[in-house]
Amino acid sequence: MQSFIVMKMRSGLCALQECSVKWLLKLNASKCKSVYYGRNIDHNYAYYLHYTKLENVNVIKDSGVNFDPDLSFVLHCQEKINKAYAMLGIMRS
Repeated sequence: MQSFIVMKMRSGLCALQECSVKWLLKLNASKCKSVYYGRNIDHNYAYYLHYTKLENVNVIKDSGVNFDPDLSFVLHCQEKINKAYAMLGIMRS
């Protein structure tokens, strides 16, 4: 089952690459990352975009929200709390 998912992901990346070439859209592969969600995930797979290996990360930020592999949002909440305390410190000065 897992190899089927990996094959689908790789074919999806190939389709994305073909569309970007067709529509003359430049994708910066060095800024693209791969992240895994779920239980018992095998992290040994490598994904490529424009012949560049995508970096595997544990936490990724999308639309201002930090996503971790457990989808717990603890890191995101902690970041927002720290930012609020920093703003409070600025307002006290």
